[in-house]
Amino acid sequence: MPNTPTPVISTTSNLFVVRYFELAIKNGIDAQSLLDEINLARGEFADIAQRVDIKKLADMMLIIWDRLGDEAMGLANARIPRGTFWIACKLAVHEPNLKSALNSAIGMYGIATKAYRVELREEEGLTTLVFHNYQPHSDPHRLFAEMTLMAWHRLSAWLIGENIPLVSINFPYALTEHSEEYHHMFPARFTFDAELLSLSFSSNFLKREVVKDAIALRLFMSNCPYELFMQPRVEFSMAREIKTLLEKTLADGLPTLEAAARRLHMSKRTFIRKLKEEGVSYQELKDIVRRDRAIHYLLANSLPVADIASRIGYSDTAVFARAFKGWTGISPREYRLKSGQKSS
Repeated sequence: MPNTPTPVISTTSNLFVVRYFELAIKNGIDAQSLLDEINLARGEFADIAQRVDIKKLADMMLIIWDRLGDEAMGLANARIPRGTFWIACKLAVHEPNLKSALNSAIGMYGIATKAYRVELREEEGLTTLVFHNYQPHSDPHRLFAEMTLMAWHRLSAWLIGENIPLVSINFPYALTEHSEEYHHMFPARFTFDAELLSLSFSSNFLKREVVKDAIALRLFMSNCPYELFMQPRVEFSMAREIKTLLEKTLADGLPTLEAAARRLHMSKRTFIRKLKEEGVSYQELKDIVRRDRAIHYLLANSLPVADIASRIGYSDTAVFARAFKGWTGISPREYRLKSGQKSS
């Protein structure tokens, strides 16, 4: 049986707490009672540059869900009645595989709400969940879009007891004020200003057996929405092992596929096969590591873009800029400017 995902992220940007707090107040929820209920002082999230325990953010969201009776938190063009996610999960755990489970959950949402319509597409080995009718103008800080993506991804991974590496995500809006958090929330290739909200992963996972049952569901739901904020992983993941290796060797030059296989004491053929089983390629992992490190340098200091390119293995700044735009949808300089940093 596959290993159970375990959470790896425990803090988040205070900016999320600020936005959810503002949303609660806008919807008439008493500010002080909200803070008292989650044991959070105003001073704890006064500095948006700091981070806060993600459990407190999850508790704040749960209060908003309960007080409004709306899992869309008033950010969609229609309500998602409280309990919709639970019923969708309850139906999904009785299905034989992930594809059937997702279709069952999609059907439930189609009956329960008009906030959005989910479409499951399969094409050339890639599965895409498309969220039709999402209205960016109703979700000014993109909180509903982010929760929707996390909910469907985390649920999918939980059902089969495996991490599901995301290949790409499309956002029908520009970079947000907290987009730098996305590489923690959704490790994947991003496209902003896309036509539709969607996420994609390898179709290999659709055939995976659903390993959760109604008993496991009770524990999962008792920890929601906290579970939805967490990036899941398995106890052993080839992709995670390789990412760790790449992060350690980035400064000295990333190893070739053959060299990485040798470092992990396996043949090239076995190396490729194991990655394929996890639905990711060596090149995609290299891109993720380079992207994350580039974003770190862009946001953490004022290093010239040319220096950043060199530090992550690009001798040509123009080639790095093209690669970065492919990862995020915009150039390094635009990314730095949108984040409020000084361009160089």
